[in-house]
Amino acid sequence: MALTVQKSPTCGCCKLWMDYARSYGFTLTAEHPASMDAAFAAHDIPAKLQACHVATNADGQVIVGHVGIAQVLEYLKAPPAGSRALIVPGMPVGSPGMEQGEAFDPYEVLLLASDGTTTTFATVASPTDQSI
Repeated sequence: MALTVQKSPTCGCCKLWMDYARSYGFTLTAEHPASMDAAFAAHDIPAKLQACHVATNADGQVIVGHVGIAQVLEYLKAPPAGSRALIVPGMPVGSPGMEQGEAFDPYEVLLLASDGTTTTFATVASPTDQSI
């Protein structure tokens, strides 16, 4: 699967997330927009849901932030009707690309609907919940 990742050229955690996705067979292309604000605006991602990068595939599915590969694959296999993005807001410690030793903060993966509402797509309670 191929994804285009918009990120800052200096963001190390984005590079780590890309390395993580590549380790599961994804083909990734990095783009470095002049403004990440513009990148999020192009996908109508509200500020409270933003993270440090945006990934898209050829079908227009959007992945925002440090989403685990288990959730990425599930979402891309069958995007729920009316959805437009899968999101991990912020930068939770222990999420892919945000590893800090054994530290881990449980987090939610959100589904952003076309009407702007969010629902929980998955709860990641441990590191094993984000991998396959």
